[in-house]
Amino acid sequence: MTRLLWTASRSLNKKQLVRLEQAGYQVDWLPVIQLEPLSQVNPLKLQQGDAFFFVSRMAGQAAFKHLPPSDTLSQHNFFSSSQQTGRYLSQNYSVDCQALTQGGTSQEAFKHFQKIKDHYQPRIERFIVPISPQSQGKYQALGQTYLSDISIQEWIVYQKQVNWKVGQSLQAAISQANQAAPLAITIASASAWQALVDLVSLPVIEQKRSAIQLWTIGPLASQAILKSSSQVKPYHEANQSNFAGLVDSLIEYKI
Repeated sequence: MTRLLWTASRSLNKKQLVRLEQAGYQVDWLPVIQLEPLSQVNPLKLQQGDAFFFVSRMAGQAAFKHLPPSDTLSQHNFFSSSQQTGRYLSQNYSVDCQALTQGGTSQEAFKHFQKIKDHYQPRIERFIVPISPQSQGKYQALGQTYLSDISIQEWIVYQKQVNWKVGQSLQAAISQANQAAPLAITIASASAWQALVDLVSLPVIEQKRSAIQLWTIGPLASQAILKSSSQVKPYHEANQSNFAGLVDSLIEYKI
């Protein structure tokens, strides 16, 4: 059995967990980041032409705490970066949340929306993106690149914090890893990689690099690893930037 540390803030569903166990993984959930909705946010004055773009379930959950009832939001459009997020928000908040990619990145979602934005009437004038403080500026930059004729408003509605409670467990798991029994660790975002570094320290990760497999959810997570160290490299990057794609990757490319 290969030990796998699932470090995402959201746990695997039962089906995904069973698939990994059948593939020979011993799975431990050690979320390196805590996501918390904010109780107070800057007020949002909605107007015709507004649309929402949700990058995750948490972004939607936190945003809807501060939005009016869904039956008053029918004049607005809702989009998500993945089918999973769109399906979840549609089912739980009675809105029609359209996925812009099957399981891609926000960059891919913005790029796709660039091709279809003129199909919407009335015209979409503003994209509201619920975010955490750590993501400030990211969606403004994507907007300038792909949606220069649409206003992008980043709306801070939740926060990310390092989950210090899992620090000792992470450190113990990494210290016990060796080449004969490598440790698989999932990295579901650039923020998750930084949290892992904060919890364990980069020198320790570099020292144990031959005994650790870093499985990333997509290019942004991989780039975060490569930028932080010349010695540590991703073991494999998922083809689809979502949990399903990461699980598929873990199973397909397991040695």
